Amino acid sequence: MKKFLIFSIFLTITFGYIPVTAEQINSGNLIISPSIQEIEAKPGNSYDLIYTVENSSPSSAIIADVNIETFKEGDVPGSTIALPFNKDNDLSKWIDSPKVEEFPAKLTSKKPIKLNIPIDAKPGVYFFAVVFQPRSSISTDNSSKSNLVIQTRLANLLFVNIAGDSLKQPIINNLNTNLDIVDIFFDKLITTYEIEVKGNSYYRTSGNIFLTDKDTLTTLNSTISDSLILPGGKKTFYECYENHIIAFLFVDKCKMENNSKLPYFGRKNLEVKIDYIAGSGSPKSTVATKQILFFPYKFLILILLIAALIIFTKKYHNTKKI
Repeated sequence: MKKFLIFSIFLTITFGYIPVTAEQINSGNLIISPSIQEIEAKPGNSYDLIYTVENSSPSSAIIADVNIETFKEGDVPGSTIALPFNKDNDLSKWIDSPKVEEFPAKLTSKKPIKLNIPIDAKPGVYFFAVVFQPRSSISTDNSSKSNLVIQTRLANLLFVNIAGDSLKQPIINNLNTNLDIVDIFFDKLITTYEIEVKGNSYYRTSGNIFLTDKDTLTTLNSTISDSLILPGGKKTFYECYENHIIAFLFVDKCKMENNSKLPYFGRKNLEVKIDYIAGSGSPKSTVATKQILFFPYKFLILILLIAALIIFTKKYHNTKKI
């Protein structure tokens, strides 16, 4: 518990998710939207940005200290770690924001911030985190001899791209399955694949997984999620499928509820299709495929063994009668 609490001091998790323990109070009452804003900016220009903060507490106002920091990808999927700018390259002065904000109970507030791009700003992508640290978000570790008090934090992320489109280029790598021949009476189909992001902008997985042949297309799953991948980042995805009518008799259930009706027979292409927009251009897709044969060979072997056992039993009884 102590390690978790110390780790939480440094971990700023976005998208409304906060590490939850039994000791936390008033840590989940602030909701920030949008969680991410992306701005195409030009040197010398200023931009007025609006974010919405909801205090879901039924009775308590929340006072939060506001800091301008940068961020990097966290260890928890869909998370980031906010950290102060390096003193030699402190860009926090680019953003004008109050140092303290108060959010009344049961009220949604619209809060402005101003982004000022210096005239001498160099082209590139810059990461900012507008970090809120509620003064009322206090956690106490009562299991230790001395109480350890920490404060949880929330962040609104800003991607600032100067002199260029925010280019997203997701690439699908290492598409694998646990089986190349699937007997749906006995087998579950497990797929893993990796998405790597090339370019200068973040990406959130958006696409589908299909089974295809020349005549049909079956959607196994929509891969839309809140999983955040930063530029140059990679994430591995896991999907599990089974026949939801019969497989439960023979197969351990998929831990994730992605039960789909798999075909009994046929050679199919497992297709992972990821959608994206490259800069200001039109929508594009990248696709990875793997061929799978669906054939109930284990089931047929079982039937043949049962048939052989019946025939042998009949012959045995006929021999005894003679």
